[in-house]
Amino acid sequence: MRRILQEAYYTFTPSTKTIVIPRYIPRERFFIITNVTRNTVIYNFSDSSLPFTAFTYDAVANTTTLVLTYNTTTMSSTDKLAIMIDE
Repeated sequence: MRRILQEAYYTFTPSTKTIVIPRYIPRERFFIITNVTRNTVIYNFSDSSLPFTAFTYDAVANTTTLVLTYNTTTMSSTDKLAIMIDE
């Protein structure tokens, strides 16, 4: 089943191209991430030009951190993201 994470479940920091999610989600479960405020796809699992540059899990903090290839530095941390994952 695919679903979109709710906005309360991530922190977006455009200046570092980083998204932090407060739980573990395996890398292979991410399908697409869209900045819906700007109508822009910023990650797509099937597009080699839109991958993650880094993917880490911190077991102590229980957070999944994604660093995007897409240049998000002109975006705002208050922009809404649609993060589609496979559950």
